[in-house]
Amino acid sequence: MARIPPFLVRLASALAAEHITKRLVASPAFNRMVARMLHEVDHLPHRINGQPVPPYTPPHGQQFDLPHKDVGEPHDEPDPFAKAGTTRNWTLQQETSQHQFFDDFWFWPYGDPTHGTVAYQSKSAAIRQNLTYVDQSTGRFVMRADSTSFIPDTAAGRPSVRLQSQNTMSDGLLVAKISSMPTGCGTWPAFWTVTTNNWPSGGEIDIIEGVSSIDGSSSYNLASLHTTNGCTIPSGASNSSTGSTYQDDCAYQPGCSQHFQRGNSFGVNYNQNGGGYFAMLRDTQPGGNGISVYFWPASTPISQIPLAVRSAPGQAPHRVITSPYDLAPGGNNNSLNLLPDKTYQWGLPAAFFPNTPAGQTVSGGSCQMDNFFEDHSIIINLTFCGYWAGQVWSQSECVALAPTCDEYVRNNPHAFENASFEIDYIRIYSSKSSRGHGSIILGNGPGLLRPAWSMLAWAVLVGLVAGRVWM
Repeated sequence: MARIPPFLVRLASALAAEHITKRLVASPAFNRMVARMLHEVDHLPHRINGQPVPPYTPPHGQQFDLPHKDVGEPHDEPDPFAKAGTTRNWTLQQETSQHQFFDDFWFWPYGDPTHGTVAYQSKSAAIRQNLTYVDQSTGRFVMRADSTSFIPDTAAGRPSVRLQSQNTMSDGLLVAKISSMPTGCGTWPAFWTVTTNNWPSGGEIDIIEGVSSIDGSSSYNLASLHTTNGCTIPSGASNSSTGSTYQDDCAYQPGCSQHFQRGNSFGVNYNQNGGGYFAMLRDTQPGGNGISVYFWPASTPISQIPLAVRSAPGQAPHRVITSPYDLAPGGNNNSLNLLPDKTYQWGLPAAFFPNTPAGQTVSGGSCQMDNFFEDHSIIINLTFCGYWAGQVWSQSECVALAPTCDEYVRNNPHAFENASFEIDYIRIYSSKSSRGHGSIILGNGPGLLRPAWSMLAWAVLVGLVAGRVWM
């Protein structure tokens, strides 16, 4: 009998494995199986410790970047002014509400990078101390700081929560409805995205950030970018946003930033108005607009808020179609003016950071964003004092309460009874059309891939199916 050369056996095996894998990844049933298996793996410690496992909820939209046939959706939100060849197709990739936050985010139990008077808690510790839960009366996800304990000087600080997304995102649309945010002297709440690389390489985008005062006078949100050297934005007032530039150099700290115009976009006034809606549109690929941050107070007539932003969980449009802004020259200084028809229903952003082509400047700003922004994790956190709230303490009215921010935070637990986020939902739209931009990447920890568990899951499942095929 003629012997088959070993290299042909290896080649045949490789081709067979490739064929099986392609068939598997194209199968919706297989993808549901993978998602279910990863859910079980994520909650393996619960089973080992005899703790209840949260019910499995299939992900909304495509969670994995796998081949699929796009047959369209009847529930899309198009831009009627979009031009062929210039549109961005943003598809709903993930929607998080209620108990799904415990699966889609992980709890950062480490020290505070901003050196705040805070002790971030693990998931189990946060649940045990009632620092995170779903409010049964409202259905909102709550994350808060401890408001009962006096904190000794030997402890890191007041117990609090920092959430970081399991998945990472790049270009796309990030939406959040937040009905309440932390307030009180010394608080420093934030909702932001940040590189999985060595900061600031890869960038940071701050969507909600500020430090609270006694009377709510610090009620204007600040949106910021942090990058390596070489990215600047136009200074002064802008025709392309309702905000105004506070810092124009995006490098490191403090980064570049724009103050919101609305006085109810942060802090006490924000909460008294019932919260609001935020959306961050990131379009940093060559030819893209840049980074826009939108804000609608809860008091905004519902018809003036885009469907992708205002829709309740499970009811959002599957796809949002937009076109890049037409950036028209204004006067002799090449300033930016968004043409009105390109802001259909969305209006002007509260903050806008333009993406400029290589070698060009706009109103003195220059930032070719694809050189500065990579895949980002999504973070929601509440810290105290630190680099910002601690440094401005002596210039604020809060100094009348205690000589230092650290002393106040440690010794006044009841002052933080309102130091909490109440989040209705977060959703992510993205595109799969460009060099990795817009993909939701399956990850774990600080934006890192789950190589061990993912490879094990694939190996086991492929092996089982292959075994059935060849039996």
